[in-house]
Amino acid sequence: MYDEDPSLIGLTITAQVFAPVGINSISVSIIDNVSGLSRSWDWNVTPGGGAGPLFHNVVSTVSVTIAGIGGGGVGEATPVANSFFDNGVNPGTITTLGADENGNWMAFNQLNPVTGVPGPWNYWVSWNVTPEPATIVLLGLGSLTLIRRKARARTN
Repeated sequence: MYDEDPSLIGLTITAQVFAPVGINSISVSIIDNVSGLSRSWDWNVTPGGGAGPLFHNVVSTVSVTIAGIGGGGVGEATPVANSFFDNGVNPGTITTLGADENGNWMAFNQLNPVTGVPGPWNYWVSWNVTPEPATIVLLGLGSLTLIRRKARARTN
């Protein structure tokens, strides 16, 4: 489960994955368990020197910056995804992040068979959800403005 603010609009999901030989595709998804709707991005995994964009036995980073309702596409992803699916999900109401390897979906609320903790497993190295850069700049400017106002109030 994704227990933070359910709105992922404008945020970036970044994941690192190590896909061994035998894993030919990986996907990242956002899911609204209430409506049953989802959005996902799929990347091909090939031997080194192949078409890619991801390669076997290499830790690769994939990221997706989430657009609003009706937005999206393969271009939301870095590297550009090979395919994209969206059945009308509202990225403002996400309850679960998901991942798949060769079409086998794993919701983040499944137990890791090694650690017993809910989350992704198998070949997924790490996951992060962060604001995209413009949001970080706006938060920084807002903080500076508040600090400046507080300093002015003290001198008056």
